[in-house]
Amino acid sequence: KTRGLAENTVQAIVPDGAGGLWVGTRGGLSRFDGAAWRTITIADGLPDNDVHSLAPEGLDRLWVGAGTGFGLIAGGRWSRLGLPGAASGRRERVVVVTDRAGVTWLGHAGGLMRYDRAGGVLEPVPEPEGRPVGALLVDREGRFWAGVGGGLWLRDENDWRLVKEAAGLPSGAVSVLFEDAGGTI
Repeated sequence: KTRGLAENTVQAIVPDGAGGLWVGTRGGLSRFDGAAWRTITIADGLPDNDVHSLAPEGLDRLWVGAGTGFGLIAGGRWSRLGLPGAASGRRERVVVVTDRAGVTWLGHAGGLMRYDRAGGVLEPVPEPEGRPVGALLVDREGRFWAGVGGGLWLRDENDWRLVKEAAGLPSGAVSVLFEDAGGTI
C-alpha cells in the first residue's frame, strides 16, 4: 500500500515551507499539506514520474529532477526544461539543488549546469564540464558538493577542487550526498 504516496520507493523528501512535505517517488511527486496527500504525475506537468531530487526555491517554487529532465513548479504552473544535449525521451539520473544565494544547480549525465533566473536559461558550468553528475548538496556552511564522474568535487566560494582519497574519500562513483547532524558529509 502506498498510504497516499504516488509509489512506495521514496527517492527525495523536502519540506514545502508551509508545514507540509514534497515527496519524490518512482511513480510521481506527492505533496502532504498536513492533512491530505495529493499526487502529481506527467499528466499534471511533471517531466517524468521517476522523481530523483527536489529543491525548494522560496515558498512557492519547487525544482524537480526526474528521469527525462528538469521541471519547475511556480505559482501552480509547470515549466519543463528537459535534458540539454540528450536525445528526446532519454531517461537518466538527474539531480537539482538550490544554494543559499538562490542559484539553482542541475546535474545529469551530460554535466553540471546553473540556471540563470534573469535570462531563463541553463548555462554549462566550466568545471567540471561534461562529466556525469550523480549527486548534489549544499552544506550548512554554504559549500557546494557534487558527485561527478567517479569523484567528489567541492566548490567553496568560487573555486572548485577535487576531493581526493587522501582526504578520506573512498574511490568510486558518488551517487548520494548527505550531511549529518554534526555537519559531516
